[in-house]
Amino acid sequence: MHNFPAVTYFPEIDSTNTEARRRWAARDVSLPHWFLADRQTRGTGRRGRVWDSPAGNFSGSILFQPVTRASEWQKFAFVAALALYDALLAVVGDGEAVSLKWPNDVLLNGRKVAGILLETIGRPAPEALIAGIGVNLAQAPAAALLDQTALPPTSLAETFGTAPGLQEFFPHLRDAFDTRHAQLADTGWCVLRDAWLAQCKAIGKTASVTRTGRGGFTGTIAGLDDDGALLIRTSGGIQRVLAGDVRVREV
Repeated sequence: MHNFPAVTYFPEIDSTNTEARRRWAARDVSLPHWFLADRQTRGTGRRGRVWDSPAGNFSGSILFQPVTRASEWQKFAFVAALALYDALLAVVGDGEAVSLKWPNDVLLNGRKVAGILLETIGRPAPEALIAGIGVNLAQAPAAALLDQTALPPTSLAETFGTAPGLQEFFPHLRDAFDTRHAQLADTGWCVLRDAWLAQCKAIGKTASVTRTGRGGFTGTIAGLDDDGALLIRTSGGIQRVLAGDVRVREV
């Protein structure tokens, strides 16, 4: 595909996802469109959690209209995760160090280095999608800012002693996202799912699952369902997890 979408850059902004929403509401944007910022003052992660976005890290959002049906848009969490994997691999050159965690985290040596926030725009029917992406290039967030259940964070600089800047990292991510988007359109979900599973090191491991308002359970991670749900094998059979927190037991 490689259609080189438009890019708007900010030295500082509240949130690139919020800016994408503002521009869409004003109909003042061409699609696809990337919004990049050196620093976010109100970055947000999943479930409204704070996403620390200091200068030196990557903060960006792409506003676009997916090529698939709206009922399949949740699969773009996996498109974005694979694009992040590809971009990080291009930068660090170590495929063993980078892995993926359901539903939308990217890990570096088992620690969280990047996250994705997927949001739809439009009512009553969704009209466009925002994929917000944050990558700890220069520094990881302070432990005091994290939820107690959060994975330990890391950064490229902490792991490798050096890290690219936003402007250097962005072309890798832009091209990888374009390629993975085209892959979903051209070859379908099964190929994309297999690609994601190949980079998830948690398959076959024991995990604890917490679902808001529904309690938790423990089982073995078995794979992904056709709709992107995580499959957990328990003593009572396969459980499907569409939303929740999953903690993998390493021992």
